[in-house]
Amino acid sequence: MKPSLPEFKTGRRFAGPLPPGADLITSIEGMCKEGSIRMASFRVWGAVSSFTIGTYDQVQQVFITHFQAAPREIVSCTGTVSLQDGQPQVNAQLALSDDGLELTYHYDTKQEHTGITALLSALSAAGIRFNDP
Repeated sequence: MKPSLPEFKTGRRFAGPLPPGADLITSIEGMCKEGSIRMASFRVWGAVSSFTIGTYDQVQQVFITHFQAAPREIVSCTGTVSLQDGQPQVNAQLALSDDGLELTYHYDTKQEHTGITALLSALSAAGIRFNDP
């Protein structure tokens, strides 16, 4: 019996630095356009000099964003690329830390599985107390 989902085979792999000071999402989308990438998953590590955190307000159907000009280490960054209206669109989940004492976790609320429950469970199991300001 054939599975009802289409099968995909892994293809090309890319590795390299993103331009310093450039927007992470815009840079990945630009690389996808340049490389004719229509579907992908990715991981990012390194640091940022500033960041914008966004959450999706489902009532107003808009993203509400907050910018902070502060350096942070990328603790974890994974995501996917898919086409929307013929253009690459990035969905990323990002965790940042300043001095190891603060964690900023960004996730896409439109995704079915955001990973936030697993993150909070892991923090609790490790004995790490947390709060949501």
